[in-house]
Amino acid sequence: MFKPSSRRRLIAAGMTVALLLTGMTVTRSRPAQATESTADSFAFRLFGGADDPARLAQVDVSRYRLFLLSPYMRRIAAAVKQTRADALVYVYKDASSTRRDLNQPASQWCNADGGTIGRDWGVDYCHTVANHPDWFLTVGGKRFEYVGYPSHWHADVGAAGYKERWAANVLAELRASTVIDGVFVDNQLTKIGAYTPGGVAPDQYAGNNAGHAAYQSFIDYVSQQLRDGGYGIMANMADARLFPGLWDQYSTHQSGGFDEFWTTFGGTESEPNNLPAYEPSGWQVQLAEVETNAARGKLGVFSAQTSGGRCLECARYGFATFLLGDDGSQLFMESNVDAVVGDWVATRDMYDWQFGAATGARTQPQPNLYQRTFERGLVLVNADPQTTRRVTLPTAYLDESGQRVTTIDLPARRARLLRTP
Repeated sequence: MFKPSSRRRLIAAGMTVALLLTGMTVTRSRPAQATESTADSFAFRLFGGADDPARLAQVDVSRYRLFLLSPYMRRIAAAVKQTRADALVYVYKDASSTRRDLNQPASQWCNADGGTIGRDWGVDYCHTVANHPDWFLTVGGKRFEYVGYPSHWHADVGAAGYKERWAANVLAELRASTVIDGVFVDNQLTKIGAYTPGGVAPDQYAGNNAGHAAYQSFIDYVSQQLRDGGYGIMANMADARLFPGLWDQYSTHQSGGFDEFWTTFGGTESEPNNLPAYEPSGWQVQLAEVETNAARGKLGVFSAQTSGGRCLECARYGFATFLLGDDGSQLFMESNVDAVVGDWVATRDMYDWQFGAATGARTQPQPNLYQRTFERGLVLVNADPQTTRRVTLPTAYLDESGQRVTTIDLPARRARLLRTP
């Protein structure tokens, strides 16, 4: 879940092929190999705040291939396209809520025509209340706001007519602009009680399996409608790892996929909350998302939580894991969920290192220890829950601080990115 009122800028590294995700098209300008390049390796996210192109004054727009923006940011989107015509611009839309603060005038939240142009949601609250009260999800017969998110009234994506109205409203928004390429769909829920009071199942669904069926129908329909209209679609499928096969099922008809909590949940340098490998829903499942997306020709964005950029060990773990599986077509992102930390890019030296092409697939020299060799580097990930692994390197490398190393003791749930001297 992303809070659009938060003003943050997030980066994604690792994209080194030309991607055109208008509908389902992916154009590669070179053979699919895992590389790390500074020229085209970032995505830029800006949700909330003024639609003022001056906010891009300190941004090298030419460096970014994908921009995720709030839907009302037409001027910023136009400025992006003016600087870089081939940049992709996706706008935010929530699948699962319609919004209104009941203490404020309806005109501040509702559109007179029942549409949602410029809004973060896909169905209008006032139109829904007046014409489709059955579109609200209920608990104990009462509609409710997302727990933790006031004014976000939980909608039922499986209600008759909901997905059709959502898709029509979103298409109207896209067609009203010449600078938007697709939609970032938030809250393609994997847990039906994610935002319910007490986490209980809502009245409409007995549990997650029923919820999955409703969300599958929703995302399949809207994906097809947007693709037929020539637009891309990428949904946030956070926690799909907990349900075997769900990532692949939800993303079948999408242009791509987004995992908000990928391999790490943030933390501190001394205690990073990095996800270990375990069956059936641990670290290895999220690594497989990268490889699956690449094999299916879809753009994935994989978001490692780093506590506002403060957890370097989290960032290393996420980025090294990403490089284990990327074929050059995917995106890595540092993230800080729902915290107002300003517009920021978590720039780190490792995102500028030129590792070159991968010399082969990843290998597993020890239990839960994985490595991949590049033309000018080596990445190591110890996904073991508890055990430190000693690694004797095939040759000398430079570690992250520039020190020459030939042996590394890699603690559990840690990673290293090494460069050729």
